[in-house]
Amino acid sequence: MSSEQDQAKELNKQMQDPMPKVSSPLPGTFNLLAGIQDPDTGEWSDAAVVRELTGRDEEQFDILRKKEGLTYTDFYTAIVVAGLVSVGGTPSDAKLVDRLIEADRNLVFLETLKATYGTDRDIVRYCPHCNAKNDITIELDQDFPIKGTDIDLRAPLEVKTSKGTFKLRLPNGADLAAGARGNTT
Repeated sequence: MSSEQDQAKELNKQMQDPMPKVSSPLPGTFNLLAGIQDPDTGEWSDAAVVRELTGRDEEQFDILRKKEGLTYTDFYTAIVVAGLVSVGGTPSDAKLVDRLIEADRNLVFLETLKATYGTDRDIVRYCPHCNAKNDITIELDQDFPIKGTDIDLRAPLEVKTSKGTFKLRLPNGADLAAGARGNTT
């Protein structure tokens, strides 16, 4: 038997193996923890929709990475803006994402990961001491469960200090961006 025939037989044998199971991206509809408030009506919306990121998004992220003065917050925000389609039926843009509290931004990021890659993430790392290969599978739904809170994330928090009582809102995307640039007011 020729080596070509042996190779063909081996290839045919391998093709008989079952296809590997790959988790499919999920539909990206979920509820935010706080959501956004309509400035005109005062009503809150928390129904969010994310989409799968594409190669075009990755190209935009590569261009953004080269931007001088880029902060981690800027890059993270770009991913959230790219993944978020809408909140409460309102189309998403950078201004809407800046209004989301940090917890909601993190939830959008997580849901965008799931919409893009599925719920399981396989990571390969090497031990820095012995160089042994470590294959790690992270199950996003199991390893990062979304837990509710007894705190009303939409209401101002009352903080009592020696100077009096103050009402503060939770930090949003605009606050995070300002802090990353060193702005304190």
